[in-house]
Amino acid sequence: MVIECVGRPETQEEAVSVVQRGGTVVLFGCGPMGSVFSVDSFGIYANEITIRGAALNPFTHARAIRLISEGRVETGSLVTSQVGLAALPNLLSTGFGDHDLKVVVQPAR
Repeated sequence: MVIECVGRPETQEEAVSVVQRGGTVVLFGCGPMGSVFSVDSFGIYANEITIRGAALNPFTHARAIRLISEGRVETGSLVTSQVGLAALPNLLSTGFGDHDLKVVVQPAR
């Protein structure tokens, strides 16, 4: 599975190009209305790729940041572990722990 979170045509195209055979691309990033990206339709067919959209409200980020910064939303318990960038490939290949909710990757760690 590839989850695209940027919403730009370049990253959407890349997500479709790197997903494995039989995999799913989730378009979570929200580009501007009317933006389009190109895909190799034969590649989707031949590799049995699924592309799914994920509805979200793109206009809630500022409010969420304000609520968190005001201490009205407790977020500390969401981060269940932190890893350095060097540990990321192993983590992605072996999988996350059963209790991992949010893993923060700290490149300098």
